[in-house]
Amino acid sequence: MIEGILLVIFLIGFVVVSVLRFHVGVLFVVATLPLYIVRFSVWSIPSTLLELMILSLVGVWVFRKTKQSEWGSFFQSLVRTKSSRTLFLSIAFVLVFATISVIVSPEKRAALGVWRAYFIEPVFFFFILSDILKNRKMIGNVLFASILSAFSIACIALYQRVTGWGMPPEWAREMRMTSIFPYPNAVGLFIAPILPFVFGVCAFVLASHYSKKIKSMIVGMSFLISASMIAAIVFSQTEAALAALAVSGIVFLFLWSSATRRLALSCIVLFFLTLTISQPLTHFFSQKIFLQDWSGKVRKGVWKETANMLQDHWLLGAGLSGYKTVFKPYHIRTHIEIFQYPHSFVLNFWSEIGIGGLLAILFLIGIFFFFSVRALWRTRASPHSDDTCFFYAASLAIFCSMSTLLIHGFVDVPYFKNDLAVFFWVLLALSFSVYRQTKEI
Repeated sequence: MIEGILLVIFLIGFVVVSVLRFHVGVLFVVATLPLYIVRFSVWSIPSTLLELMILSLVGVWVFRKTKQSEWGSFFQSLVRTKSSRTLFLSIAFVLVFATISVIVSPEKRAALGVWRAYFIEPVFFFFILSDILKNRKMIGNVLFASILSAFSIACIALYQRVTGWGMPPEWAREMRMTSIFPYPNAVGLFIAPILPFVFGVCAFVLASHYSKKIKSMIVGMSFLISASMIAAIVFSQTEAALAALAVSGIVFLFLWSSATRRLALSCIVLFFLTLTISQPLTHFFSQKIFLQDWSGKVRKGVWKETANMLQDHWLLGAGLSGYKTVFKPYHIRTHIEIFQYPHSFVLNFWSEIGIGGLLAILFLIGIFFFFSVRALWRTRASPHSDDTCFFYAASLAIFCSMSTLLIHGFVDVPYFKNDLAVFFWVLLALSFSVYRQTKEI
C-alpha cells in the first residue's frame, strides 16, 4: 500500500516536471533506464516504472504538440530528406514485423508485453529525442545523463564488491557482482556501450579551448568514472563486454587523431608481441576467441539447435517471447537449460521477429553507421572549432558505443531487455540528430 502511494507521488512529480521542463523529464528517463527493475501490475497488466515514465512522457509530448499545433511541421520533418524517409520507413518495417510476431507467438500475453516494452515505447522515445535534440547542448546533456546512469550502476557494483550487499546467493559463490540487476552479465551489457561516451567527453575537452584547470578537472573525473565502470565490468566477470570495449577503444584511438592512431597501433603490436611471448596468454585468448571454453561450447550448442529450429521456422521465427516454447522440441543437450534467447544478435532477432524483422533491424543499423560516418567525415574535414570538435567527438563516441553493443552481441543479448532496448533507440536518435546538425557545419 505504502509502495503504491509512493509510486503515484513519484509519477505525479515526474509528470509535473515534464510539463514545466520537458527536456528535464527526457534526461531523467535517460539517466534512470535501470528503473525497469521496479515492477508492478496496473489493473493486472504487468508494467515497470521505466515504462510508466516513458508513457507519461509520451502523453506530455502529445499534449504539447497538439496545444502548439506543431504536428504538421513535425511530420513534415520526417519526410523532408531522403535519409530521413529511409530511416522512418525502416522503423515502420521493424514495427510491422514485431507486430506480426505477436500474432504468431505461442505466448500471446508475454508477447504483448515484450512488443510494448521493447519496441513501441522505445520507438516513441526515439521520436521524442529526435524532436528535442536540436543543438549541441541537448546532445551533450543526453551523453552526460547516460554516463550518470552507468556510473551509478558501477558505484553500486563496487559497493557490493566491498560489502556483499544485495548480492544474489547464486552469484555470491562466484563473487560476480550484479549491482541492482538480477544477474552479472546485465552490468556489462549496460555499462560497456556507455563507456565510449566518457572517452568522447574526455577527448573533446582535451582538444577544446578550455583552460588547463578545467581540462585537468574534467580529465580527472573522466578517469575516475572510466576506472569505476571498467572495475564494475571486471567484477561482474563479463568477459565479452571487456573484449568489445577493447576493440571499440582501439577504434576510438585510431580515428581520433594521428597521435592517438600511433598509440592504437602500438597497443595492437604490443598485444600480439605479448601473445607470441606468452604461451598461457595465447592459449587463454584462443579459448575465448574460438569459443573453446565451457561458456563458448554451450553457446555453440545453443546456436546449432537454434539453427535447426529456424530451418522449420525461417520466415516468422518463434514469435515474440515464443523462443523457449518453440525451441523445446529441438533441444537435445538437456543437461543445459533452455535460455530466454539464443545469445546471438542475429539469432535473437531472427527467432523473435522473423527473417523480415532481422533484415529491417540490420538495415536500420546500416543507416545508423551511414549517419555516423557521414557526420565524422563532415566534422573531420571542417575547420577546427569547439563546435566541430564536439560533433566529431560525439559522432565517434556514438559510433564506438554501437560497435561495442554489436560486438558484445556476438555472444549475448544486447537488445531484449527494457533498458537496453531503449538505449539502442537513444543511440539511433543521437546519430540521426548529429547527422542533421553537421549538415550546417
